[in-house]
Amino acid sequence: MLTLQEILARLATFQNKTLVITPLSGGLTNTNYRVDAEGVPYLAD
Repeated sequence: MLTLQEILARLATFQNKTLVITPLSGGLTNTNYRVDAEGVPYLAD
């Protein structure tokens, strides 16, 4: 199984960028993550 880091690295938006992935609390049925790509925040759920 691929990790979230490996999956995101395959997307053009995140290729060749340093990613910081932080789990967020509060999801009811799944885990949500904040993904910072060189200072730009994204949400992955």
